[in-house]
Amino acid sequence: MVTGVLLALAWVIGALWYFQEALIYPAPHYTADELQQLPQGLTALRDPANSASIVGFYRPPSAGGIPSKLWLTFGGNGDQALRWDGLVTPSVTPEVGFLMVEYPGYGARVGKPSPESLLAGTEATVRALAVQLGTTPAELEARSSVLGFSIGSAAALQYAARHPVKRIVLFAPFTSMLDMARQVVGSPLCYLLAHRYDNLAALRTIQAHGQPPLTILHGAQDSFIPHRMGEALAAAAPGSHFELVPGADHGDVIDVAEPRLRTFTTPPSPE
Repeated sequence: MVTGVLLALAWVIGALWYFQEALIYPAPHYTADELQQLPQGLTALRDPANSASIVGFYRPPSAGGIPSKLWLTFGGNGDQALRWDGLVTPSVTPEVGFLMVEYPGYGARVGKPSPESLLAGTEATVRALAVQLGTTPAELEARSSVLGFSIGSAAALQYAARHPVKRIVLFAPFTSMLDMARQVVGSPLCYLLAHRYDNLAALRTIQAHGQPPLTILHGAQDSFIPHRMGEALAAAAPGSHFELVPGADHGDVIDVAEPRLRTFTTPPSPE
């Protein structure tokens, strides 16, 4: 009996280790039709080393040219960069453009997702846009802000911990992936987690270089990432702004809060 229990426990541990990447990164892919019928005005950015690999999509400012304000968007774990186009297009102005980052292994981008590859992939996407616009990554960084949802909050924060950004907006963020694993499988199994995104640690790094304005929105009825995690992140960043979104669960918080999204991403009109 003891042997059977140990074998069952070993199977559970092995399954958690083996399948955790599939749980964290569902990595959906586009159909051929989706890529052949891109929304008008949207640019697909391709990996210069592999033209079949799309690293992101760019929605330019309505005036064209290099945007005065550039938002980098980062989706959730089952998200695709193209989904963001419909959300951000209403916020496009003559000055504001959006760079929708595709994660490695997602959409039509080659690679395998991990904390390291998501950061390197974001940097590569910014470089691809700089080439497209005939400018430098540093010039784009000087105009950039980040917008992340769910695991995209980790992608946004780890980028902001390495590169200057003007503003940070997060939807439904978690404190750390270890905290999430502890909530789902408990201790000690949570320590099997391999991909340990730590948003609290990223915030500390950002603060050491000067905290840009931070806004966090979290669904009041979030059944996946409890809003106490968003509140904890806001409490760790003095001067940040936290909002509960009434009636919103995890998956629909951005759609419910879309009017608020536009107030953050679109600058006020000059008087």
